[in-house]
Amino acid sequence: MSTSIRILGVEDSDQDATLLILELKKGGFAPNYVRVETPEDFYFELEKGDYDIVISDYSMPGFSGIEALEMFKQFELNIPFILISGTVGEEVAVEAMRLGAQDYLMKDRLTRLTQVIKRELKEARFRRERQTVEKEFRQKEEQYRILFENATDLVFSSDIEGNITSINRAAEKITSYSCEELLTMKISDIIEPENMNYVMEMIAKNLSSDDSPVFEAVFIAKDSRKVYGEIGVSVLRENSMAIGIQGIVRDITDRKKAEAELEKSRVEWSRAMEFFQDAVGIVDGSGKIVRANKAFYEMMGIELFDTEELNIQSILRSVGVSSDCLLCNALNDGKDMVTIMEKGHPDNPAGRPAEFVVKTIHGGDGERMAALIGIHDLTSQREEEKERMRLAKVMEQSADMVVVTDVEGVIQYVNPAFEKLTGYSRAEAIGNPANILKSGHYSKNFYANLWKKILKGEVWQGKFRNRIKNGALVNMSATISPVLDFNGQIVSFVGILRDTTKEDMLERQVRQSQKMQALGVLAGGVAHEFNNVLTGIMTYTEMTQMELEENDIAIGFLDESMKGCWKAREIIRQILTFSRSDSHIKLAPAKISELVNDSLSFMRATFPKNIEKRLDIDPDAGLIMANATQITQVVLNLCANAEHAMRGARAVLTVKLSKKMVDEEMAATNVELKPGPYALLAISDSGRGMDSDTLERIFEPFYTTKPKDEGTGMGLSVVHGIVSAHNGSITVESEIGQGAVFSVYLPIVEHVGAKITEPAPGF
Repeated sequence: MSTSIRILGVEDSDQDATLLILELKKGGFAPNYVRVETPEDFYFELEKGDYDIVISDYSMPGFSGIEALEMFKQFELNIPFILISGTVGEEVAVEAMRLGAQDYLMKDRLTRLTQVIKRELKEARFRRERQTVEKEFRQKEEQYRILFENATDLVFSSDIEGNITSINRAAEKITSYSCEELLTMKISDIIEPENMNYVMEMIAKNLSSDDSPVFEAVFIAKDSRKVYGEIGVSVLRENSMAIGIQGIVRDITDRKKAEAELEKSRVEWSRAMEFFQDAVGIVDGSGKIVRANKAFYEMMGIELFDTEELNIQSILRSVGVSSDCLLCNALNDGKDMVTIMEKGHPDNPAGRPAEFVVKTIHGGDGERMAALIGIHDLTSQREEEKERMRLAKVMEQSADMVVVTDVEGVIQYVNPAFEKLTGYSRAEAIGNPANILKSGHYSKNFYANLWKKILKGEVWQGKFRNRIKNGALVNMSATISPVLDFNGQIVSFVGILRDTTKEDMLERQVRQSQKMQALGVLAGGVAHEFNNVLTGIMTYTEMTQMELEENDIAIGFLDESMKGCWKAREIIRQILTFSRSDSHIKLAPAKISELVNDSLSFMRATFPKNIEKRLDIDPDAGLIMANATQITQVVLNLCANAEHAMRGARAVLTVKLSKKMVDEEMAATNVELKPGPYALLAISDSGRGMDSDTLERIFEPFYTTKPKDEGTGMGLSVVHGIVSAHNGSITVESEIGQGAVFSVYLPIVEHVGAKITEPAPGF
């Protein structure tokens, strides 16, 4: 079978070209011959590059074989170039071969053509293959060089003594030495001394075997940094003898630091888990317990197990929980869960009230990797809640007011007693400052000292006079205590306040009653003794008058003395009335309305006309046991006292008589009253009023606010004595500029035949 061949011929003779083709065919070729004669055509065909061989005539008109050879060499084609000539000798042939022709033939000796072409085609193929191999080698060499120079890992080689013979640029970043410096050093120069024996041992193992184990080493950089490296080495051999080593060092410093941090975190996390009071456990996707703290097992009520073998399902079964419990389902379904189960709940494995938390941990691909189980024991919390509920119930049901404020004094809580006493609802109080109850009776220093004490963490105790919602003043005893948190910081204040208005009033009444009783006893004793002395004076004065002549001047003097004695006796009588020592006073049933009307009729003639009188007398006010003269004295004295108080002011006198039922509550606020029906006589004026000091002493004998020589100060004390002698009570209410109201309570008797009640001795 003929071998196909593509030939580019440079020939000016068709005949020679035909002879050439015939010779090739005889030699077993099937030539595809293209003939050119000019340089331009030759150049054009060479550009195609689609030929196996070039055969050129040596001499042609206008174009020579040597010129064709020079042009051929420019294209660097790896195909044979053969010259053929009919006249040139060997010298030309040698020169052609020197210039690059593969062979030279004479036209009259073409019998060698077939052998030459076969030989040259074979050699050309070898050259091409060699060039391909060399090119690939050069490419790989270049790739290795680029890889070597740009590798992030340190790549090195050394001789058998450890001298570094080659190193890449990565070494500069890892060791801080330049490549030039490293090429003058040994491997041992950059190995940590403590790590040197281990490194030499591992290199020796590599030299004595074909294995190339990877090991770790510690390098010391130029700047004294420790660099952790992972080394892989191989032995360089020549004729089966080790001549050195080459290796790669990977900087694992960051990894070692991360591993150290991870180990530190693992140790710290493990320690922290053991300090948790809550139960904490981690299970993998199959339910095996990876890690759990001691509290986890204690919460489950089981002994510690080997966590390599223990499964969460086995724990749950061991404590009698069904396989479809809430915790089981959350773990099986890979769902997060937060739930509270009380003690006795069938799904509760803890056997106590607890909060259960399941948090699923997913991998980067979204696949479930593990689950974190947390169990918080609520036993103490439940006890605290019960205690808080008991405390809250006590506070809610307490008769005393309970107020809780923040550190700024803003109300956060009030109990029902606060609402009932102050009139402020809980909604009105909460969020407002506690000074909504301030009455204005205390100075800024009073409150500043209070705050100073409680802000120091001390308890303040004292009394307030507060103003409630309707404007009334209420006396309160208070205890204010700071509330501290676990760090000892004040977080709020608790005030316990008790209404002492009635207690304070009763205390004042008792003191006043005891004072008046003592004054009465003293006044009664003095009056009796003074009356005895006065009786002797009056007797001897009368006897002296009887012994004198009618026209004796001394009789006039003695008359004046007797007038003074009678005035003194009247004062004694008033004192005895105040002290209720006059045992001759008799009480009889009488209509109180008639007694008051009779008294007012006496008053009309002498009372100033400029005073407006407003009378409201209930004719059915009832019967009282009374001495008519003394009741008249009470009315006249109180009206006269009112008239004096209204001098220089708008004068309005109001006299009101009504029936009043005194109940238990009212009787509890007045020591002189007992439950039952009373006639209430209220006499009020529009005068200048009295201050608290005057009110305290208004019923004392000889105490008066009138100017000198306008009164003895016995009027109201006598009124007090008369009312007390009638088993009644008298009270007064007054403020500066608001006038005064005297209220007289006299007990009503149901029928005329009622037994007369004598006044209590001495009061």
